[in-house]
Amino acid sequence: MTGSILADIWFVFLAVSPLVALVFLFLWLKRKAELKAALEEFKKREADLTGKLEVAESERRQLEQRFSERLDIEAEARNARVERDRIETEISDLQSLYEERRRAYDRLLEQVAAFEEQSVPTQIEEDDAPPKEN
Repeated sequence: MTGSILADIWFVFLAVSPLVALVFLFLWLKRKAELKAALEEFKKREADLTGKLEVAESERRQLEQRFSERLDIEAEARNARVERDRIETEISDLQSLYEERRRAYDRLLEQVAAFEEQSVPTQIEEDDAPPKEN
């Protein structure tokens, strides 16, 4: 244009830079408006969901009050099952202990019987005799 490359570059820069600045300003304002609209939509949805959450919490509290007796009964039944399981375990332990001690008792009776067979059974026969009538 003027003959000097540097002058041409300078001219293009001066001519184009306001145009580029206007384009960036326009894009920035457009994006700002979109973000503002998105923020408003977000706030609207947040308020709507907050309202729904409050309604749901209120309904939950009403249901808890309505069925609190049943919930208490279920908790009590759960506690009773735990207690029943504990008692059944204790009974099972006692039965196995009884069986073990019964076997030991039977062995001792066999040993006593064997010992009595070896000794003279004089007094035992008198105890086993029927009572005398007067």
